[in-house]
Amino acid sequence: MAGQSLIDDYLDRLGARLDGPRGAKADLLAEARNGLEDAASCYRDAGFPDATAQARAVAEFGPLPLIADEYQEELAVAQGARTMRALLAAMLVVHVLFMGRWPTSPSWVPVLATAVNYAWVVVAVLGVLALVGGPRLRRCQRSGRSFGRLAGSFSTGALTACVVLQGTLITATAYFNLGLLLSPAILATLGIGLVVMVRLVGMTRRCFTVSAAA
Repeated sequence: MAGQSLIDDYLDRLGARLDGPRGAKADLLAEARNGLEDAASCYRDAGFPDATAQARAVAEFGPLPLIADEYQEELAVAQGARTMRALLAAMLVVHVLFMGRWPTSPSWVPVLATAVNYAWVVVAVLGVLALVGGPRLRRCQRSGRSFGRLAGSFSTGALTACVVLQGTLITATAYFNLGLLLSPAILATLGIGLVVMVRLVGMTRRCFTVSAAA
């Protein structure tokens, strides 16, 4: 239909203004298309020509800047929640991979390892609280961008703590038991940990860029 291009053009321009997780963005655009096509169908049933029906549906749907801002809020929440879930899962994986792999001497090394274990528990608890409290924060402030920035800030802090604490343990292992550090199991574990860390850094950065998108 000739008028179809009006809806397509609106959705193309809307999609070009949005930044966020691919799946969440596709879902929002599909929801918008369904709403626009349903509205246009109602106008056609009322006797309006197709082009007029779609023009009315687009006008009724809302100004593009306003709709784009509302949808960007949703994408900021989606990116923040996605990052938080990935962070919690990654911290669990890293904890399991490194558990019991550190040297037992000098005496402060196992003490530090125990402190690291408790630190991950604290991170996990705070992460769950942030995920649970995020929707409430959004309802109070009416801003999904706030949750996106909160998730990015929390992830930044958790990753910084991970680098400092795990780096200290790795350095201690290299100093007191280099052979253990160079064992295939430890090297494989370090490699996995590095890949996970790089991925999380990228997701954390996206929290801030998606929350700041216009």
